[in-house]
Amino acid sequence: MTVDYIDQCVTILSQRIDSFFDDPCLRNIPDLLAKYEKSILTVRKLLQRQTVNITFFGTFKAGKSTLINAILGESLLPSRANRATGVITKIRYHHQKAACVFERGNLRKPYLIPYEDIAKYLLLDISQGKSSAPKDIQLVEIGLCHPILKGNRVFVDTPGLRDTKELTQITFKELAKADLAVMVLKAGQILSEDDKKVAKLFNNALNGNLIFIINRLDEIDKEEEDPSEVIEWAIADLEKLSLGNSIVGKPRVYATEAKNTLLARQEGIQSLAKSTDGILEFELWLDQFLKSKKVFQLISSSRLGVIDKLLQQLQGEIKLHRNNLDSKIKLLIEQEKLAFQKNQDNRKKLIRDKQNKLVQCRNAILKLDTSFINNCSYAITALISTESDWKEEWRINSCLRVACSDYIAKIEKEVQIQIQEPVSKLSIPFDSISTGFEMPEKDEMAMYVGAGIGLVIGLPFGGAISASAMGKLGSYIGSLIVDDGYKQKILAKAIESAQLLLATLQSRHNIYFDQIEEEYSKRYQQVESEQYQPSSFLHGLQETEKKYAVLQIWHDQFSQAIVDTKALFCSSTS
Repeated sequence: MTVDYIDQCVTILSQRIDSFFDDPCLRNIPDLLAKYEKSILTVRKLLQRQTVNITFFGTFKAGKSTLINAILGESLLPSRANRATGVITKIRYHHQKAACVFERGNLRKPYLIPYEDIAKYLLLDISQGKSSAPKDIQLVEIGLCHPILKGNRVFVDTPGLRDTKELTQITFKELAKADLAVMVLKAGQILSEDDKKVAKLFNNALNGNLIFIINRLDEIDKEEEDPSEVIEWAIADLEKLSLGNSIVGKPRVYATEAKNTLLARQEGIQSLAKSTDGILEFELWLDQFLKSKKVFQLISSSRLGVIDKLLQQLQGEIKLHRNNLDSKIKLLIEQEKLAFQKNQDNRKKLIRDKQNKLVQCRNAILKLDTSFINNCSYAITALISTESDWKEEWRINSCLRVACSDYIAKIEKEVQIQIQEPVSKLSIPFDSISTGFEMPEKDEMAMYVGAGIGLVIGLPFGGAISASAMGKLGSYIGSLIVDDGYKQKILAKAIESAQLLLATLQSRHNIYFDQIEEEYSKRYQQVESEQYQPSSFLHGLQETEKKYAVLQIWHDQFSQAIVDTKALFCSSTS
């Protein structure tokens, strides 16, 4: 029947609790809480355990091993006058006697040892003056055919408390996995302040699944103290500490002389001495208790209690780190937003400054319009005065094109000086601009008139020969008159073309400035429309905060599932 109850209990725990251990948030736990992932997953094994662990503990030389031997009726666990047990020892039901050893770091592959050699693997090494646990041995398991172990019950013997720090830690770690803890008290030194502290510690850790056995009553000096009064005093003191619970008793206390009981049982004495009654009472209570539905409450109280306390610790860490993280995120957001706004304002101001300088640049370029006409006039006049090919149309157009190029270069240079940055790839195109200059018609009438005048003048002086010479002179003078007038016509026509060019150039540079202005306006709008975006560092913190939020939801749901499961077990036993 007990096995059925345990199976039912483990099945219910698995159905209602196990899925929480597979939640993805545990694989994505924040770095500061990474230690809890392993602890939580370790506790999962505790939930799935099919055995009920009854763990015996107490100060060294309280007689734990002797007590277990007395219950089992044989000298199974080694004992000696000095410190003894140095390794966790588990005793479970087996059809024949057997023993195996688990080495540290290799709990999956135990190896069998001779039953009679158990002591070599359990006893502390005290040869060097201090207690040392057997090297590399983590656990010894013993199989024994005894009725009290039936029903998946496991007795666990632990090293003595307050022996060494290492042994105390081993015992504490094992006690945390107990379903029921039995604290063995030494009658001659009962309930010291250290005993009380340890009792309260594990009473809290196991939600009160703690009972007490006062051992070594035979060591009380009966002339000075009455053993029954010692027991009554111990019970009263334990009651004051509010130890135990409604499941196992508040508190449940037994008293015995384990050594005498062991001897009596080994000798087959049916009528045991009075000092053995405590062990008999414990055995009867334990057997009846573990066969009842109360085992539901015992297992759920101890195992769910371990998880619940772990979740409480986790909740405290979540709250602490999350509050710190929230404060850090809020401060960082405020700082980043201020920096973003300042940067945005500075960029907008810079664009406005560029736009204002662009207006100044436009005003300054108005002065270039007058100089353009003058430059064209000067260049063409110089060409006409100094070059022999001044009558070629391409030469005049070339002068005008050079003037256009200079004009545009001065504008772009002025823009560069004012705004001090290249603006996209904008420029004033002039390759496609036609200068529009065509050579004017030449007036040759003056040359004919000059030749006629020279002929008339030359006749009186020398007849036909003189008239011919004078005609050539007159023709030359006439050509000079014609060329001079033609130059004036070319210059006038060129200035006219320059004025038309200027109008075209003004249109082009206005478009150029409008394009620059448009680009700055777009930049300004783009900057103004920008929204604050968290930095990669802040984004990382926010992602971590999401992990905490998800973990908090998981924690709350898990905690509620534990409460509901405890209530279910309580209702099933009522």
